[in-house]
Amino acid sequence: HAPAWGGAGDPLLRAALLAALAELAERDREIIVLRFGADLDATEIAKLLGDRPFLLILDNVDDARAAAPVIEELLEHTTETRVLVTSRERTGILGETPYVLTPLELPSARALQEPPETALGSATDALLIQRILDIDTSFHTSAATMEDLFAVCRASDGLPRFIEAAARAVCVLGLRECALALREEPTVLG
Repeated sequence: HAPAWGGAGDPLLRAALLAALAELAERDREIIVLRFGADLDATEIAKLLGDRPFLLILDNVDDARAAAPVIEELLEHTTETRVLVTSRERTGILGETPYVLTPLELPSARALQEPPETALGSATDALLIQRILDIDTSFHTSAATMEDLFAVCRASDGLPRFIEAAARAVCVLGLRECALALREEPTVLG
């Protein structure tokens, strides 16, 4: 699939990051929403922020190295800025501190023997069901669907990024069809 962020010169990357920072500076808020399309300069945003401490969170960045030049430019012009990037790769920025997250807990093998009310309880099935319900509020589980639900959970390897992709696939294909597809091609989520 195509990365969410393009290369270092990608105007969409710059616009998203800089628009978010501009909104932060103008509103003096802790939570910001990325807005695309603005043509702003990181140096100007840094001047607006000044020495105020703030945390910029860039979540689920597919190409962290492409985001690095814009982040570095901002960091060069602010003194109290902290950046948290969630990604499968490092940005390569000097002073970066990586923190590796472990996969979420998968459903146990014996969970299939339990009724649905007690079988559900792993972090993976909880996130999968929540993400499916975010898209399709009519989704429900039953004893008949547990095996397929757990097959989808196992195929995600407990990785939130894949769990979210699996939830979208379940909403498009249906739980049974998604589970069958993942049994045939377990790497389809990646």
